[in-house]
Amino acid sequence: MEYLEELSRGYLIHIVKRNLEGRIKISQVPILVYEFCITKAWEENFLDTSPHQFGTSTINSRKVLFRSRWYNTLPEEIGMLVHLSYLGIRNTNIEQLPKSIEKLTKL
Repeated sequence: MEYLEELSRGYLIHIVKRNLEGRIKISQVPILVYEFCITKAWEENFLDTSPHQFGTSTINSRKVLFRSRWYNTLPEEIGMLVHLSYLGIRNTNIEQLPKSIEKLTKL
């Protein structure tokens, strides 16, 4: 966990919560760092799928966060996430939800 403390001192992650012993329990990557990493990954062909594509590992997700101004629409496939109980779209340019959102009865 020392590496997380070091990343925190360098402002590459934000510590959100610590446990009773003071160890990091929850951390977040700042949006500018996240966007830089995603951009770099695309430039280096490290990512080969769209951030809007949902794979089989995503289907059972209960929480999905879209936290980038890059997003201005949600994919129609969002309706496939039948276990979804939280959908975060703060700080995005999303103005309209797809029709498939009606399938998300746990949302």
